[in-house]
This record gives sequence, structure tokens and C-alpha cells, in this order.
Amino acid sequence: MIIVDVMGGYGNQLFQICLALFFKKHGHNPKLYAFKNHDYDDHNFYIVNEKNFGLKTYSFTGEKILKKIKNFKKIEDRFFAVIKEDKINEIKNLDFNNNKLVTSFNGFWQDKYFVDEVYEEFYKGITKTKAVKNSLDLPVKNGSTMLHIRRGDHQDYLPLKYYTDSIASARSVIKDFSLDIFTDDKKWVLSQDEFKMADNVFGPSDSFQSAKATIHTFSQMLNYENFIISNSTYSWWAARIGEKSNSAIFYPYPHWIGFQPDIYYDNWIKVKR
Repeated sequence: MIIVDVMGGYGNQLFQICLALFFKKHGHNPKLYAFKNHDYDDHNFYIVNEKNFGLKTYSFTGEKILKKIKNFKKIEDRFFAVIKEDKINEIKNLDFNNNKLVTSFNGFWQDKYFVDEVYEEFYKGITKTKAVKNSLDLPVKNGSTMLHIRRGDHQDYLPLKYYTDSIASARSVIKDFSLDIFTDDKKWVLSQDEFKMADNVFGPSDSFQSAKATIHTFSQMLNYENFIISNSTYSWWAARIGEKSNSAIFYPYPHWIGFQPDIYYDNWIKVKR
């Protein structure tokens, strides 16, 4: 049995959905271990609707059985295997050891290979979310540009210079340029002179973003012609799903200092951090 662990924020969960769809496409019957009965922090909670993608979660009874297995080392070693992201190339080639009763895939799987392999199935699933479909069906204003600024647990990872350089680049190539900002720290964004030109700044309604609010904000982010994304998978997915034939998409390079996941496309515009 193949299990894909679903964890992290919404963007990470969508990558994990793509891995599960990849296994399904190649004849497996994966289940999602959704951690529904576990505690999460303010943005890490189960958000996806697995039924929209034709997937199933591991049952509560199954969770209890897994916990019992993991309490006994000899039983765990015999029946349970965990595969992590260091085996990603083997997974792409479907060349992994699957001879245990349960094979669990534990990681974030941030790789465009899995996305591109199953994108048609994924898109059908994601657009079953009403807010997402409604946003994609709306007309898009020429020159409209979405900028995502993630602070919170990311504020030390991307300098202000990346955002100002990206805005300058976008203004130079986008006709009728206009800017809206989405952020988890509205107060900070409004305090920065560099962002005064924005038409709108959208932030969370309260300190805790519910699943419904997360989807609502994400859906709003889709309705733009152009995208300036942060090193957050949340905004990466907005650009990937919301991209139009004439979109300009700006992304930070490197994604992390010392690490560059294979998630960016050749037609996207690299901006040095």
C-alpha cells in the first residue's frame, strides 16, 4: 500500500496531491495520510479536498493501526517503509522499493516534473473548488500584477531588494502596469515606502487563517495577468494555475540560499535576490 503524507501549508499540500496523482496515473492506488487528527500551527492544517482529485485519505482506524505498528520497532521494520525526498529521482522512474505492507512517502515533493505529468487531472480537481473556478472564469485586467509578500516564518529568507527589483522589472515590461499586494503582514507592507504605489494591499482578516480563508485568498490571487511570487509554494501555485499566454511571472533566484528546487519554467523571469 502506498501512502502520501499530506502536511505543511496549502502550497505544499498541492505538490503532495500531484505526487499521489502521479502514482495513480501509473497504476498504484495511493492514499493520503492527512494528519487530520494532529495539531497544526497557524498556516499548516489540512486544506485540500481529496475527493475533488479522485483520491482517498487513510482512515482514522488506519491511522491508529499505523501508530501501533510504529510503537514496535521490529514490526515497523518488517511492514513499514518511509521514502523521503532524497529518492526523488528513483520515484520519477518508478524505481523504488515497494515490497513492504505500507510504503509511506514523506516530503514536500516540490518538483515541476510531478505537476506537469498530471496537470490535466490536477487542473480538473482544483477547479472543482468553486472559488477557484469562479476566479479563473473572471475577465482579467490588462497589466494587472499580483505581488505576494510572505513574512511570518519566511521574513528572514527573502530581502526587500528582491521585491523592489521585481517591481522595477515588471514596470519596465508590462504595459498598463498596476499592482496589488497579497501578504500575511499587511501592517509591515503598509509601513514601507517601496510599496506605496500598490493599488490594494490584501492581508489576513485575523491572526489565524482558516481553510476557507486560505482558499478565498488563493482564489483572488489567480485573477491577474502577471505575477511576482515569493519563495513560497502558495504564490508559486497561484502563478502556475493563473498563468495566461501573455503573463509575465517573476521569481526569486536562488529560491533558497544554497538550494534551488526544480519548480521554475524557462519562460518565467529570474530576479536575483
